Formats: sequence, structure tokens, C-alpha cells
Amino acid sequence: TPHTFATEYGVVTIDEVTDLVQQACAAGGKPSLLCIENSHNHSGGYAWLPQEVETAGSAAREHGLKVHMDGARMFNSCVAHGIAALEYGKHVDSVMFCVSKGLSAPVGSLLCGSRDFIDKARKVRSSIGGTMRQAGTVAAAGLIALEKMVDRLAEDHENARLLYEGLRGIDGITSRQPPNPTNFVMVDATQLGWSSSNLGERVAAEGVLVIERPPDDLRLVLHRHLGRDDVDYTVEAFSKVAAAA
Repeated sequence: TPHTFATEYGVVTIDEVTDLVQQACAAGGKPSLLCIENSHNHSGGYAWLPQEVETAGSAAREHGLKVHMDGARMFNSCVAHGIAALEYGKHVDSVMFCVSKGLSAPVGSLLCGSRDFIDKARKVRSSIGGTMRQAGTVAAAGLIALEKMVDRLAEDHENARLLYEGLRGIDGITSRQPPNPTNFVMVDATQLGWSSSNLGERVAAEGVLVIERPPDDLRLVLHRHLGRDDVDYTVEAFSKVAAAA
């Protein structure tokens, strides 16, 4: 049974791993796997430092746990820190990343690990009906994503920074990015007494679609199809709805 936990920016320390293992054992469990997420979605796109992944991995192994990294947006973290994916991957037993999302392929994710692990994963995938035939066209788009689209993620990060700066200048609107930010901006209008749905509906009426994070937050995600003009438009839309409050 999975056991979830909350930490600052999703990062786990040695003491936190120890506490989690002790709690699981006290409840009669036998923990075997630590799963981490990088970049961390619910913290607003925090990009783990490589040494933070190393610490989590070392702490887990001290207790006999394997480590899996949900790296759906791992390459955003790589670009944020100017490092290769290996600097994360060498500290975990397995990692998954998407070639869709910021890398812009139509669909697809890759699971990486040891040869033995991948052999077992293929068998499990087949047993639950996950095999895809004639997948070459999907793989071709994935190759383009990995070869051509990684470096341009920096554009999304810069646009997210500009959006964050633009929104924070609007009275009644609070915009946030974590340390080591990537392509997310979190926004709320609690100063105006609005919930996430209140604010989301108002900006949607101005042509800006957002992801609601109840009770208060909206998540704005920058990607290849959004440029500087879109950032300016979004800031203007939020400014308009705030001014009408």
C-alpha cells in the first residue's frame, strides 16, 4: 500500500526517510521503495538539486529501499541546473520521464533502469496489455524530442519568470515560484476573497485557461506553444479581472 508524505518542495532528507520507514514498520508494513518526483509538481515545479537526489537515494538504501524517480519533467530540472540527466539518474534505481509535456512529442514516456529491471518491466507491461504495435512513428517523435527539444526548455523557464514578475505587480494577485524554478507559476487571489474557481472562471472569460488547485491556487504552465505575447496577454487578463473586483 503506498504511503504518501508531505515535505518542503517534495525533497526528502535523511531524517525524514528514517521517520517514514519507522512509521511504516510500526504499522506492520515492510517498505521496499521510495518514490520521488522531479521536478516537483505540487510545489510549483521545484527542480531538485543533484545532491538532494543523492541524499534521498543514500538514505533509502541505508534502509534497504530501492529508489524510483518520477521524472515526468526531469529535463526541465536538468536545464534549470545546467546538468545532464545522468547527474540525477546515477542516484536512483529507476526513472521515468515524458517525451511529451515540455519536450513536445505527441505522446510517450520512457522507463529507464538496469537491464534486469527493464526485462521485468516489459513482461509486466505485456501482462497488463500495455504493448503497442507498430510504434515506430511514436518513437520517431520521441527521438526528435530528446535530440532537438531539451535546450529550448530554457525559453519556457524564462517566460515563466516573466509571467511571475508580471503577475506579482498586480494588486490583489499573488504569484509564486519556488527556489530552483522551472516552467510553472502558482497564482492566487485570496487578497480579493476569491477561491481558485472564482479566479479561474474570471480569467477563463478573458481567454486564459488555467489548472485549478483548490481551494485557492491556480497553476500556470509555460510550454513551446506559448511565447512572450501570450505572457503579456495573460498578465493583462489578470490585471483586468483584479481591477474589476
